[in-house]
Amino acid sequence: MASLVLPTISALLLAATFPKVNAAWLGPVALAPLFWLWRRCSWKAAFVTGWYAGTLFFILNMAWIGTSIGEYVGPLVPVVVFLVAAIEALFFGAAGTGIAWLSARGTPLWPLGCAAIWTLAELARGNGALGVPFGLLGDAQVSTFFVAIAAYLGVYGISFTLALIAAAVVDLSDAQTRRGGLVWIVAALAVSAGLWLLWPARTHMAAPTERVAVVQGNVSQDVKWSPKFFWQEFGRYERATLSAAPSRPALIVWPETVVTTLLNQSPDVQALLSTIARRSGAALLIGTDSRTGDRLFNQMWSYDMNGRLEGVYTKRTLVPFAEYLPWGDVLGRVSLFDPVSRFSGGDRVVVFRDAPLSYGALICYESAFPQDAWDTIRAGAQVLVVATDDAWFGTSAGPYQHAELSQLRAVEEGAYVVRAAATGISGIVAPNGSWTQRIPLDVERTAVGEVGPSTWTPYRTLGPWSPLILAVLALATALFARRRP
Repeated sequence: MASLVLPTISALLLAATFPKVNAAWLGPVALAPLFWLWRRCSWKAAFVTGWYAGTLFFILNMAWIGTSIGEYVGPLVPVVVFLVAAIEALFFGAAGTGIAWLSARGTPLWPLGCAAIWTLAELARGNGALGVPFGLLGDAQVSTFFVAIAAYLGVYGISFTLALIAAAVVDLSDAQTRRGGLVWIVAALAVSAGLWLLWPARTHMAAPTERVAVVQGNVSQDVKWSPKFFWQEFGRYERATLSAAPSRPALIVWPETVVTTLLNQSPDVQALLSTIARRSGAALLIGTDSRTGDRLFNQMWSYDMNGRLEGVYTKRTLVPFAEYLPWGDVLGRVSLFDPVSRFSGGDRVVVFRDAPLSYGALICYESAFPQDAWDTIRAGAQVLVVATDDAWFGTSAGPYQHAELSQLRAVEEGAYVVRAAATGISGIVAPNGSWTQRIPLDVERTAVGEVGPSTWTPYRTLGPWSPLILAVLALATALFARRRP
């Protein structure tokens, strides 16, 4: 019975930490039932129970996938959602196997080893060409004091800390390990509090120096790509942009693919965008698609205040099975994958310098990857711009989860984030992860606010590999520790 009940409890607790429940305070104990079970079972049983818990969690947490693919797969939506959940759950199973094996070794530093193994599993799941960095244990902590850890060790550092506390809670259930468990909990909370107190964005965040505007046109997905609505949609963004001009923003941002034409093949639309930028007196950053030969690109085009094209950024991290088809030579023969787009990825970071503060763009999925944000800041950007079209996910939890990732990128890099989403959530995020301007979902609105230079964070110096180094060192320490006779 415990093999079914405990994984279910962990899956439900973990899912509850995310939008729309937002019970982030459950994060430190969500994994405790699973860890308790894994400490007492074989590695095979740990894999199965971990896979079951992960499948249930991802079905609950990523149900929004069904909203985006519904029109393409129809009645197969439940099947696709289950398959995605079952695949992602393999990493839960792998973590269970590792923790059961670690438990069999009898290390006195078991909580430390558990935290390391869980973090390594998340790193494996969230990185690489097929990485899916959604539903990480640390993702839901943007409203708690644990978020400050991201400024030092990124979101995976938050996951490490929460997993450590959960494992220490398990230690409290055993008289022989109770004292050690209490020490781990107190130490984790004390270090987290200390990092929060010393957090650069909390103590000396750079003051805003530049005004920016974000346009949320709120054009629904069912009309956005219809040619007969093109000029109506374009006019909506043009009017909103010019209405923001009296506020004298230095930069105005439109969402991802808001100009629904192949812009490099549309000189008339290019001329109009140039005119809009010139009339607004601001740099204008817009999302669109382009085609060169048989290659399709998802891009952000930037016009300076004089209407000159400053530069073009091409999305580098594409969404597998949505923007491109992995193993296309094989899977391309399967009709189920016919709706999958065939975009090509960019090969470099672009830093735009047509506003007083240099800025770089992350397009949609890229904002989920700490590496992409880190690369952009390292290339010289002071401000991060996230352009996305979350209309694909309707009013599900998807847009809320995605917006939280922009808050984490702001904390990690100590940078202001300007987020423009087609139907929301749009706004401006400060380096401490808080929204200074926020446009809710399904609202047509333009937000004007201020951004400033980025604030240094240890994470920016240590880099995205710092949580990997922490996890490896922690696991090695746990493995080589020996109990006293």
